[in-house]
Amino acid sequence: MLAQFTDTEELDGEIYHCEKCNAKRKKDILYTKAEKRLLIKKLPPVLRLHLKRFRWSGRLHREKIHTPAMFDEVLDMGPFCDCKSDTNTGNVNYRLTGVVIHHGTGFKSGHYTANCWNSEAETTSNHQIDINTEITTTSNHQIDIYIELTILNYQIDINTEITTTSNHQIDIYIEITTSNHQIHINTEIETTSNHQMDINTEIKTTSNHQIDIYTEITTTSNHQIDIYTEIETTSNHQIDINTEIKTTSNHQIDINTEITTTSNHQIDICRQ
Repeated sequence: MLAQFTDTEELDGEIYHCEKCNAKRKKDILYTKAEKRLLIKKLPPVLRLHLKRFRWSGRLHREKIHTPAMFDEVLDMGPFCDCKSDTNTGNVNYRLTGVVIHHGTGFKSGHYTANCWNSEAETTSNHQIDINTEITTTSNHQIDIYIELTILNYQIDINTEITTTSNHQIDIYIEITTSNHQIHINTEIETTSNHQMDINTEIKTTSNHQIDIYTEITTTSNHQIDIYTEIETTSNHQIDINTEIKTTSNHQIDINTEITTTSNHQIDICRQ
């Protein structure tokens, strides 16, 4: 994204004219071809980047961009700076210390959470991790569940149950990176929700054991249901993905499953 922001742009047609070349001209202005490029002249002690995560869809509708944004732990700003500037003679590398994430669907709703680096808390777990989330509500506002796990060496169990008559969106986002043992993700939703449901699961792992993803939705929802599952793995054991939807929905249901693997064992995908 930064490369596109600082990329050279060609100015052609009636866009640019040289003031010096046209200073003595009494006739029409003479336009010339030119190139434009934006570069950073001075870097701050702390660099903060804001990503636009909303876009216009139609004339008056604004929607959130759900495309994952990938970034490294260390960012080299050298290629995006003006090398002739006297202010950029120091270090141009930045280390990631925090990420602020918006949960919600629009400008007028949702909330923010921050993931911050803590060097004193750096650790790798060697035991089982259980996350159980149970929500029973008649809420008229959005329900957000965000779970992120990184560098785990034992079994992971995530169990989410939602029983609701909510009239707004339900978002469940689960991201797991680099586990060496079994992963269980169980999501059950019973709802008469009249708005969209998004279930997004991303797993990047070198796991040598089984991965189970079970999703069950019972709903009379009148709006869209999106289920997105992405797995990148060198797993040598079985992968099971079971999705069951019971609905009288009058709108679209999208189920998108992507698996990138060098697995030597069975892969099962069941949709009902």
